[in-house]
Amino acid sequence: MVHCVVFTFIRHGATLSNERREYQGWLDPPLLVKERERLKAIRHRFRAPDLVFSSDLKRCHETASLLFPKHRIETTTYLRELHFGDFEGKRYEQLQHLSEYRHWIDHFRTAPPNGESFDTFTARLEKGFAHISTQLTDDVTDVAVVTHGGVIRYFLETYAPISKSFWEWSIPLGGGYQLKTTMEKLKEGERCISLSEVPLTEKHNGYKNNITT
Repeated sequence: MVHCVVFTFIRHGATLSNERREYQGWLDPPLLVKERERLKAIRHRFRAPDLVFSSDLKRCHETASLLFPKHRIETTTYLRELHFGDFEGKRYEQLQHLSEYRHWIDHFRTAPPNGESFDTFTARLEKGFAHISTQLTDDVTDVAVVTHGGVIRYFLETYAPISKSFWEWSIPLGGGYQLKTTMEKLKEGERCISLSEVPLTEKHNGYKNNITT
């Protein structure tokens, strides 16, 4: 029998840094009060998973706790956003004239000053995904992963059934995507078999219709 697993990747809710359009990275601001209320109001749209994993940063763990209040949440540093180094806590307007910033924008896979390179970031994410995969017993069919925009972009670029580059994916705050796969494809590192978008307003048993199969 084919063992199918659904991964629902959800971006954390809004923080003050999001409102200010600052690079957050490994900074640890809490959710805005109004965002906590919004997430409480939409949590009925998310179906209950078997397992919930989250970045250990506050904005993700709070989001997971609000959306899945009855679930145990396993947090991990593996699911953190890219470390933006010296750019953390700053806005584009504060950085745009710095040569170090322009170099990083033009050569994104390099590390920001005192930050993390893209290859280091993605290697960390793969370790996190491997750890999650070890928890998939025969009775697990639905897994929620609450994390950051850059993390979800990487997993979509790598595992979505349609091919789009990292920056082509748009991940709204408090939204995300559902990927369905089989254990066989997961073990082989192959792309998933279907993709759905997590809704912010629609009510379709927790998810919008499939984008592709």
